[in-house]
Amino acid sequence: MKKTTIIAIVGIILILGLWVYTFLSLQSQKEEIEYWQNKYNELKDSQRDKENSSFDENQQEENNQVTIPDEYDISSFTPIKAQDIAEISQNKKVVILIARSNCGWCRAYVPILKEAQAELDIPIYYINMLDIREIQKVNGEDEWVTIDQTAENLLRNMATNSSFQDFMKENYGKTPLTLVIENNTLIGGIAGWRESSEVVISTLNSFGIN
Repeated sequence: MKKTTIIAIVGIILILGLWVYTFLSLQSQKEEIEYWQNKYNELKDSQRDKENSSFDENQQEENNQVTIPDEYDISSFTPIKAQDIAEISQNKKVVILIARSNCGWCRAYVPILKEAQAELDIPIYYINMLDIREIQKVNGEDEWVTIDQTAENLLRNMATNSSFQDFMKENYGKTPLTLVIENNTLIGGIAGWRESSEVVISTLNSFGIN
């Protein structure tokens, strides 16, 4: 076999080897990118769920023991907008529930809050979070999007007493959220579901709701 032929064959083998190596490297990089993209999406989904749920780990562990009603009966609550808070809370303490019908924990909490309402014989005002935020497709993914920026700003930036200065910062957007407000100032709150009306009543009592 001629020397030039051997050199040509060796060259072809080297080229094929380099091509195979490049192809496998690209495949490996693609798989790695897909892996980390999936991890990012999982983390993003987990963070979104966390941001829109107000329950700690213990409450999540109790999920299987909690009955989630099919109905969402808020007929005993008075619907309002965030813009109404200043007027209804003038010179008095009021209780406001922020919740949404497509939240299972909200459906579980509403009957408990209604029992507390009946026992305390007080009005409870209701703000529908779905009037402020809704799920929309953003870049092909479901995201919570603000549709009433004025209401969101009012709630996020609400005046608070010293004990609750970080409450809305940490909990706004999570549901259910129960607020106790006086003179347009947040003086108390309950973040999340509670297991009984007795617990709700006791907590509201501590904020001066009797």
